[in-house]
Amino acid sequence: RLFAVGDISVFVRCSLSESSAIITTLKQELQSLLSQKVDLEKAIQLIRDEHTTLQLTCSHLEDKLRKTQDENRELVDRLMRYKSKDAEKMNEENDKFLKKRYAKIQRELEEAAKDSSRNVSLDTYAPDIPYSEKSAVPTKPSYVFDAHEGEVSAVKWSPVDRIVATGGADRKVKLWDTSKNAAESRGVLVGSNAGVLSVNFDSTGSFILGASNDFATRVWGVSDQRLKHTLTGHCGKVLAAKFLGEPTKVVTGSHDRTLKIWDLRSRSCVDTKFAGSCCNDVVISDSSGTTIISGHYDKKIRFWDTRTNQNLSEILVQGKVTSLDLDRDNFSRPPFL
Repeated sequence: RLFAVGDISVFVRCSLSESSAIITTLKQELQSLLSQKVDLEKAIQLIRDEHTTLQLTCSHLEDKLRKTQDENRELVDRLMRYKSKDAEKMNEENDKFLKKRYAKIQRELEEAAKDSSRNVSLDTYAPDIPYSEKSAVPTKPSYVFDAHEGEVSAVKWSPVDRIVATGGADRKVKLWDTSKNAAESRGVLVGSNAGVLSVNFDSTGSFILGASNDFATRVWGVSDQRLKHTLTGHCGKVLAAKFLGEPTKVVTGSHDRTLKIWDLRSRSCVDTKFAGSCCNDVVISDSSGTTIISGHYDKKIRFWDTRTNQNLSEILVQGKVTSLDLDRDNFSRPPFL
C-alpha cells in the first residue's frame, strides 16, 4: 500500500503528540512517587528517632529500677538487722526474767523443804480430831507425766474407776488410766475451740463435762469418747461446769457473771441465775442437786436453791474465791475453799 507524503507527516505528528502526553503523565506519576518517597523517609526517620528515645527512656528506667531494688534490699537487710537486735534484746530480757523467776522458785522450794523437814506432830495442833480427818501438805508426788502440749487447767478423778481426766490449753480433754501407778492414755476428747478450763464426771462415770474458753460447755461419752452435746449461751468464758445431781442436768458458771442450768434432754438452758460477779467454781451440795454453791471474784460464796430460783445466802471471805469443794462424807460441813 502506498502512502502519500502528507499522510505520513500527519501520522508522525499524531504519534509524537501521544508520546508526549504519555511522557508527561509518567513524569507526573514519577514526581508523585518521589514525593511519597520523601514523606515515607521522613516518617521512617521520625519512627527511628522515637525508637531511639524510647530505648533511652527504657534504659533510664531500668537503671532506676535496679537502683530502687538495691535500695529495697538494703532497707530489708537493715530492717532484719534491727529485728535481730530487738529479738536478741528481748531474749536477753526473757532470760533475765526466767533466771530471776527460777531463782525465786528455787528459794521457795528450799524454804518449803526446810519447813517440811521439821518434825511436827499433828496431835499438837489437832489432838481431838480422829486421825482419818487430819490433813498434811504432800511432800512429793506419786508420779509426774506430761499430759498436754500447753498448760493443764483442770484435773478430775472418775468416781468409779482409776481414771483421771485432764483439760488443757491445747483444747483437748484427755483420759488417763492410773491403775498401774503410771498414767496410760485412755483417749482424747476433741471438739473444743479453745482451752478447756474445767472437767467433771457424772456420778456413774459415764459422761464427762468440759467447760471451755470459747464460751461453751461440751458433754462427751466416756466409753465411746464421742461428743454428745454442745451447750452455748454464755457471753464469756465458762470457768466451771458440774452435773446437777443427775446426768441429764448441768450447771455452769461463767466469766459473764451468770450461772446457767441446762437440760440435756432438750439441749437448752432452763434457768439463768444472775450473780453479779464472775463465777470461778460451782459445787452441788446434795445428790438431788437442789442446792448450788458458787464461788465468785467479789470474795463471796453464794448458795442457790434450784427449786425456788432464790439466792439463799452469801458468805463473805477475805479474798476472791477461786475454787470450792465439799467433804462428801458429811454434807453438813461448810465447803473447803
